Amino acid sequence: MSVNVRAATCIAIAGLAATALAVAGVATAATKQARGLHDARYCEILERKGSRPHARAVVWNTIGLGTCSASWWRSLGAASLAQELGDTAVVLNGPRHFLMDTATAVTGPVRDFHGQRLTMVAGIAIRTAADLSQLPYIDRTITRTNTWKWNRGRTVFELVAPGGDTYVMQSSPPRSASDHGGAVGGPGGPDTVRRWRPPPLSGS
Repeated sequence: MSVNVRAATCIAIAGLAATALAVAGVATAATKQARGLHDARYCEILERKGSRPHARAVVWNTIGLGTCSASWWRSLGAASLAQELGDTAVVLNGPRHFLMDTATAVTGPVRDFHGQRLTMVAGIAIRTAADLSQLPYIDRTITRTNTWKWNRGRTVFELVAPGGDTYVMQSSPPRSASDHGGAVGGPGGPDTVRRWRPPPLSGS
């Protein structure tokens, strides 16, 4: 099973910044393929540059360059890193684990962050205060082209919005298989899809 994403709409869950695997319009961009991603641990550093309505977020990812060691991740501080890099703000996203097996994406340059190299994987425009919202289940649109593939027998997890929009989950927090009902990495059926409808938010 494969999912090809073009100008896709992503969903931010539980206050998490939207994640992307590719960025368009980067001068040093290159198309790369990564295999064996299922359950691969990764972290992201999001740099917010400038101020609205011309601000943007640049996303850096450890995938393929490291496994986001706990000691390195704990050593980072968002505020101090933002000051060091001259950013308006920094968001530390992770660690998380990929759910797909293969990804083909356009990526940008590689940069060192305190001894760990990360790849630039996304650019997100920040034009309004709503673009900075970290409330659960907020849609964010990121222009990119990438292909995700799940090996036969994997379970594909989906979120179904109240309006019927369906979002394929590309990653999960670091949990055991039992936290996913035993489905992650389990035998499942061919191209099994497990859907989840989030409960209404309080006050909505």
